[in-house]
Amino acid sequence: MMSGKGGKKRTEAPPEAEDPEELPELADAAGAAEPAAKKARKGKAKAGNASSGPQTFENGVLRALVVENFMNHKHLRVDLDPHVNFIVGKNGSGKSAIVNALIAGFGHKASSTGRNTNKASSLIMHGKSYALIQMHIANGGEDAYNPEEFGDTIVAEHRLERTGGGSYKLKNGIDDDKGRKSSRVEFEKLCTHLNIQANNPCALLTQEHAKKFLHYGNEEDRYKFFLQAANMDSRKTDLNSTRESVELFQARLGRAQDAMKDKREIAEAAQREYDGAKKLKMLEDKLLEFEPLLGWALVGEKERELTTLEEQLAEAAAKEAEAKSEAESKHNEQQRMEEAVADLEKRLGKAQNDVQKIATDGERTKTKATSVQKALKKARKQVVELTDNIKVSQADVDAADEEFQRRELQPRLSSPPSASADSVRARLGCRLLTPMPSRALAPRRPADA
Repeated sequence: MMSGKGGKKRTEAPPEAEDPEELPELADAAGAAEPAAKKARKGKAKAGNASSGPQTFENGVLRALVVENFMNHKHLRVDLDPHVNFIVGKNGSGKSAIVNALIAGFGHKASSTGRNTNKASSLIMHGKSYALIQMHIANGGEDAYNPEEFGDTIVAEHRLERTGGGSYKLKNGIDDDKGRKSSRVEFEKLCTHLNIQANNPCALLTQEHAKKFLHYGNEEDRYKFFLQAANMDSRKTDLNSTRESVELFQARLGRAQDAMKDKREIAEAAQREYDGAKKLKMLEDKLLEFEPLLGWALVGEKERELTTLEEQLAEAAAKEAEAKSEAESKHNEQQRMEEAVADLEKRLGKAQNDVQKIATDGERTKTKATSVQKALKKARKQVVELTDNIKVSQADVDAADEEFQRRELQPRLSSPPSASADSVRARLGCRLLTPMPSRALAPRRPADA
C-alpha cells in the first residue's frame, strides 16, 4: 500500500458531481482554489515555515490515520512514514479496512471501496451507531492549504452515522481539539488543492480492484482501469457534468433574458429615482450653502419683529395707563352713583311709606265716597220722583188753569166774574208749587269724589 500521492506532478482531478445543481458550487470551489493558493503562498512567504525542523512530509502526504467503530476496528491509530509503509497481518485482521477508511474518509461513495454496498452505514461496526475517521495530512510545505488556519498539519474528520448523512470537520493538528464544521464540497476542494485522488486505483488499489485487474480482468476492465488511473474516467464524468451544467446555464440564461425586459423597466425606474435623488442631493447641498444666509435673514426678521413688539409693548403700556385712569374715574363715578342710588332708595322707602299712607286714606275716602254715592243715588231718585210729581202737578195746574179760564171767561161773557184764580185753586185743593230750575235740583258732587 502507498502512503503518499500518485506522483509529484500535480494533476487536477475535479470531484464527481452527483447532482447537476451542485455544479455551480463545485465550480466556485475549484475556481477559488488557485486564488486561495496564491494567498497562502504570500502568507507563507511572510510568515515562513512554522515547524522547528525541515519539512519531511510533502504536502498532501498522510501522517496518521485514526478510525473508531469502522468495519472491524473499534479503535485504531496508524502513524505512517513519509516514504514507504508496509502493513501486514492475517486475513480478516483489517488491512483492507485502512484503505477503505481513506476512501470513505475523503467523502467518496461506499461503492468505491470495492465492496458490494452502496450505503456508508454498512461500513460502521456492527452494534455501533457511528464511525469516525480522522486523517492527519501534511500541510507544512510550499503551496499549503490555508496555513494561517491549519498550520503544518490538517486533521480531516468524517463522521458516519447509521441514521443520517454524517458530518465533516477540519482541525488544526497541533492545538485544535474541536475544529470547525466543514462540508463535502470543502473536502473535495482540499483534495483538489493537495492533489489527493482517493478514488484513483493507482493511488489506492483495493483487493477487489486488484483481483479484477490481475485475475479476472478482460480488455474492457483493463481499459476502465486505465481510464481511472489516467484520470480520464473522472475527466469524462466532469465533461458530461460540464455539458449538463452548460445546458442548465443556457436554460437559465434564456429565462434570465426573458426576465430582462421586466428588469430593464425596473432598472429604468431605478435610474429615474437615482436621477431624482441626485437632484435632491444637489438641492440639499444648495440648502446647506444657503443655510447661513437664511440664518442671518431670520435674525434680521426676528430683530424687526422684536422692534415691532417693543413698539406694541409701549403702546400697550400707554393704553394700560389710560385704562387705569379711566377705570379710576369710572370707580369714582360708580361710588357717586352708588351714593345716589342709596339716596334714591332712601327716598323710595319714604315714598313707599307715603304711598302706603295715601292708600290707607284712600280706602277710607273710598268708603266715604261709596256711602255718599249711595245717598246721592237715593237723593237723585227722590229728585226724579219729585220732578215727576211736579210735572204731574204742573199738568193738573195747567188743566185747572185752563178750566178756570174757560169757566171764568164764560160768565164774563154772560155775567161778571165772581171768583179769582186763587179761589179756584183753593177749591180744587191743589197746592201750586213753583217749579225749581233743574240746575237747583241736581245735588252737588263731593269734593273728595
